[in-house]
Amino acid sequence: MLSLDKMKDEDSPSVVTGITDANRKQMFETFQTWALKTYGDSGKTKTVTRRKYDRIVRILTGDEEPSTENSKFRFWVKAKGFKLGPGTVSGCVQNVLYVPVKTTVRIY
Repeated sequence: MLSLDKMKDEDSPSVVTGITDANRKQMFETFQTWALKTYGDSGKTKTVTRRKYDRIVRILTGDEEPSTENSKFRFWVKAKGFKLGPGTVSGCVQNVLYVPVKTTVRIY
């Protein structure tokens, strides 16, 4: 159970609730565990985790050989339209993963 420290704000007569560093760490660990379990590397999520990102890059660069085990994933990568291209990351030019965005155009 999380405990909250109550502290008085100088500018306000109301009580402000603060969270201790230990509680913040516990909340992060609990949330991270839940998020990875819910949105992790299962094939049923649209979330691209670091692990899934690395695998997409391996597929696009040809580092992961085509096989029957990865055919569904390769199809998903191709169907989504992921592409590698030049980009800048932290001031360095390198290949980055481009994720297509669906757009709709309305003509009036």
